[in-house]
Amino acid sequence: MLRKTIAIALLCAATASATTIAPMDLKELPRDATLIVIGYVMTVRTVTKDDRLLEAVATIKVTSVLSGSRTTPSTVRIRLRRSFINFDRWLAPTDSGVFFLIRSDNGQFEAAYPGAFALFEKGIVEKP
Repeated sequence: MLRKTIAIALLCAATASATTIAPMDLKELPRDATLIVIGYVMTVRTVTKDDRLLEAVATIKVTSVLSGSRTTPSTVRIRLRRSFINFDRWLAPTDSGVFFLIRSDNGQFEAAYPGAFALFEKGIVEKP
């Protein structure tokens, strides 16, 4: 019985597949981003979509614009998606870091690619 269980487990492991995200070179990070900012997360609000995908909107207080332009660079809203095909990192209030963004719907932004948020240790970006 034990041999049969092991054989089935090995067979399942051999046929299982997963999505692999290749690490990006440092020179590639800003390539697709239309806006790169340093800032911290002020709020995160969960949004229910019609297709029942789990989404949230994070409001980021911008402390510095590294690339791109904004007419009002004080805050940006980032659309966060989590599903089988979207791997956006969930953000929490007080998270801070560098955000590589592209323009989305309704004046919002979203991650330029999976893993587009380089978060700092807690307390690195000082709140005004």
